Amino acid sequence: MKKLFILPLLLSLSPLAIAFEGKYECTGNDARTQKPFTLTQILKKTGETYSLDSRTTEGDVYHGTGIVDKANNSLSVAAINPADPKETGIIVFHSKNKDTLDATWTYLDEKTVVHATCKKMG
Repeated sequence: MKKLFILPLLLSLSPLAIAFEGKYECTGNDARTQKPFTLTQILKKTGETYSLDSRTTEGDVYHGTGIVDKANNSLSVAAINPADPKETGIIVFHSKNKDTLDATWTYLDEKTVVHATCKKMG
């Protein structure tokens, strides 16, 4: 009987139980211009998926939907800039720790990727 209680406890302590939800500040260098960028992004759990809402310091807005891969502690998101549909792409977030995500992303039809670091705010 004791074994039944230990398994749920171990699963709840597992490093695979990553909570991606939160407000983050992300920094990196733009793939096209190589200029540094900063953006604020909100990841919200929406059932089996996550929603993404991002805004750059220049005012560009991105919206997206993603799914978690628990085996790899990652969240993959398809995102679009509604004002410029050519800015549609994919982002993969990997959890470094409970407050930091590594992000790798690219636009459709690009041959380079961007790396960013996202730190949880507040």
